[in-house]
Amino acid sequence: ELENLNIELLKNLKSLNLSYNKITDFGIKYLVNLPLSHLEKINLSGNSLTNESLNSIKSSKNLSNLETLTFTNNNIDEE
Repeated sequence: ELENLNIELLKNLKSLNLSYNKITDFGIKYLVNLPLSHLEKINLSGNSLTNESLNSIKSSKNLSNLETLTFTNNNIDEE
């Protein structure tokens, strides 16, 4: 459960694979507010994400060290 998640444990996380977990744009809004400043890679393939999620990730100050974002098989419109 998210209520029991120790947020402090996330601070040094460098890679995160959340592919094929039925994550929605709402979940990404939560994710981008977590203290993930050391995160370099994230895989969000195969979820139910839209351009809204992509824009949230791009503008997140908490993901400033993100180098690799894998976002295939989502509901992204080419801009």
